[in-house]
Amino acid sequence: MESLEDRIKDFARRLGVEVVGIAGPERLHGPPSLDLSYTMPGARSVVAMALPMHEGALYEFLAKRSPAPHNLDQFLNYQRLQRIGKDLADYLVSQGHRAVGVPLSADYRRAVYVFRPRPAFSLRLGAVAAGIAAQGWSGNAVTREYGASVYLGAVLTDANLRSDPPLPPRYFTDGFCAKCKRCVKACPTGMFVAGESEYLLLNGELLPRGRRRFPLRASPRAKARDALASIVNWHRYYGGLEPRTLWRSRVYALKLRAAIRAGAPGKCGERRPVKKGRDESGR
Repeated sequence: MESLEDRIKDFARRLGVEVVGIAGPERLHGPPSLDLSYTMPGARSVVAMALPMHEGALYEFLAKRSPAPHNLDQFLNYQRLQRIGKDLADYLVSQGHRAVGVPLSADYRRAVYVFRPRPAFSLRLGAVAAGIAAQGWSGNAVTREYGASVYLGAVLTDANLRSDPPLPPRYFTDGFCAKCKRCVKACPTGMFVAGESEYLLLNGELLPRGRRRFPLRASPRAKARDALASIVNWHRYYGGLEPRTLWRSRVYALKLRAAIRAGAPGKCGERRPVKKGRDESGR
């Protein structure tokens, strides 16, 4: 007789999901965002799924030609994952179990410090626990099939499911990531410290990733200032921009940098005094 785990995967594949894995109770020991009970009290297992991003749309986005194709691809696939999650949860209910699809994005836990929200359930950690992904140098979930260019989804259930084997903790960081490191070179904020690692503890194993230079700052304004400090080089990941586009991006970046620096001494939310004879836009 076919196991429940195999039936779940077959059902997901019939819905068009090729990358699907399962994490049972013994594979869910990690940070608070891996605690299933916050989203579904009594949940014991996770069914994690991944859909690939459209490659052509992704290149249009990364080459700074147009964000529209990728934005549409993102919208359609997240809607698709929501429907698949509901259908899979309904299937588990029909098998005698409770289940719920995990909301995708913008679902955070209540916290005292509102500028550092934690997800209700981490789809990234769920994918790693279920064996469909491993952590890359950037900290993203990276799959063998599609790399990090995926949309993630998950279903939580009270069924006691058998776990799929996980990928080794350094599967990508010691392999592909060690030769690439484009996330370090491309990051406009200079987030990563080159050559230094930090670790996430998951199921008794240390998962490496690139060390963050400033994981937490005192105010949103400080974060914005950090983010824009090196935005003049924002285009450096992908070349091939037309000279006019490149020139405009540099001018825009320099203006942003000047604006941030001019307002640096003030506090978040303060307004600088308007000079006599000019409106607030500086005209």
